[in-house]
Amino acid sequence: MQEFLGIGDEPTFHQAQAISHEIVTHFLDHRIKEVWLSYTQFINPLSHQVESLRLLPVEEPPADDSSMRRSYVFEPDTQTVFKDLLPRYIDILIYSALLESKASEHGARMTAMDSASKNADELIRTMVLMRNRLRQAAITKEIAELVSGAEALK
Repeated sequence: MQEFLGIGDEPTFHQAQAISHEIVTHFLDHRIKEVWLSYTQFINPLSHQVESLRLLPVEEPPADDSSMRRSYVFEPDTQTVFKDLLPRYIDILIYSALLESKASEHGARMTAMDSASKNADELIRTMVLMRNRLRQAAITKEIAELVSGAEALK
């Protein structure tokens, strides 16, 4: 197996194809029986959720009516069509998962930075208030010492 590290902040379709090619090759060579893709689905900047999707073997989508079974005619033939479509389908699913995960990561970072900025602003306000109180206390102490010194000289 191969590792795909350092996808970066802008995943490319070429990266998804490289991952897909490795997966499909291992699957078609019967080295692996099934492939699941887990990724973080972007909902909005504040929320995202983990999704798991079975990539291989491909499942037939559920029919609207269980009593209706559809029959398809493939031209040239089923094997040829799926041999061409399967890698493209996996490419798109992986690319989509990479983009969703990156969007989720950016949303989480944006939320964390917003929270950190608000906390820093609050800390600055608290520290300025504390500095002003300490400075006022020092000034008041000096004035009290001057007044008491002047009173002592009388």
